[in-house]
Amino acid sequence: MDQCVSVINQTNCNSIQQVAVSELLDGRLFVIPTYQRGYRWGRRQVVDLCNDFLEYALKEKKPKEGFYSLQPLIVVSDNKLPTELETETAERVATWREKGVYRVIDGQQRLTTIFLLYRFLLKRNRYDSLEEAKENLNKELFHIYYETRPGDFSILEIMGFEKLTGCQIRDIDIAHAFNAMQYMDDWLKGSGPDSARHLCEFLNEEYTQKEVIEKLLNLLNNAKNTKNAEGNVQFLWYELAPGKDEIREFLSENKGKIRLTDAEKIKALFLQRKNFGDDLKNRRQQAMAKDWDNIEMALHEPDFWAILSNDRKKEHGRIEIIFRYIYDLDTHKKDYSDVDDYLFRYFSDKLEELKTTSHNATKAPVDILWGQVVNVYRMLRNWYYNSSLKNYS
Repeated sequence: MDQCVSVINQTNCNSIQQVAVSELLDGRLFVIPTYQRGYRWGRRQVVDLCNDFLEYALKEKKPKEGFYSLQPLIVVSDNKLPTELETETAERVATWREKGVYRVIDGQQRLTTIFLLYRFLLKRNRYDSLEEAKENLNKELFHIYYETRPGDFSILEIMGFEKLTGCQIRDIDIAHAFNAMQYMDDWLKGSGPDSARHLCEFLNEEYTQKEVIEKLLNLLNNAKNTKNAEGNVQFLWYELAPGKDEIREFLSENKGKIRLTDAEKIKALFLQRKNFGDDLKNRRQQAMAKDWDNIEMALHEPDFWAILSNDRKKEHGRIEIIFRYIYDLDTHKKDYSDVDDYLFRYFSDKLEELKTTSHNATKAPVDILWGQVVNVYRMLRNWYYNSSLKNYS
């Protein structure tokens, strides 16, 4: 609740309002920027959300406000459709232009989980496609596009209704989304202590799986002012004012949550749009994001990581080892020893410094910094593949 209050107290906003999930079921498009984490919710978070929704839907006496309140969904309106989606059907493109394209600054994990849950519920309610559900419910699920992985869009569009191939599931973000739907299925069909059945027994209620599905669908489909027994779910919709710095907002809104690593902050710093000038199709931005992902994947190869670090349990932000190397190599840097996020501060200062001192006409400041990162990665990779050096270590 404190987070909601802090958002409300901010100024210069286009709008701050409660928005029911049903109001988002109009076919609009949400874009997840390159600097964001991918979809990473695990079993605990998914099951907890399902249980929270079901418990609320079954409550006879609702809280005074009459809706289940989600944490803020922070967005900025974007009149630019991602290039890869311009070739979609004319009807779909027209819907996006009419209903809106929104870049998600905060709240994408819950938004994606609701996207997946809605698909799961529709399929379990015997709808064979979103089109069939749209005709019967007069609702069109919103769409999600990840800038880092443009190819994921087509997979997300069939998820829940068509069987995925092993190759598709190997994509890390799709794998997490696929697993989330498996968790939902286990929750619905299971009898364990965190299952839907167990929750109903705890509340002294008896509901079939079909009735549970109907309750949850009603909860998500009900209008903001509904009088229906299940109530509805609402986001605190916070839309940034035009021209507001979305990177700064992203970093600010993640304070007090699961702490952002220096690597995640540096990723946000490097991949902000303004670093790429007149690159209208964001090709350089997307290429950098893809390179970042490839480096992170390589650093998760057990043998490669073993020659770089003894920290075998480190799961996130392994790319920081490259940033630390560059930082340690700089003998002319100022003292950052008393700063917690020293790596982020160092690279933020370097980027600003390059903006005023670089005379390179062919490379932007962010490209110069990223070039250093790639060069260190290649050095480490060459070291790994050089068997004599590897054996010597």
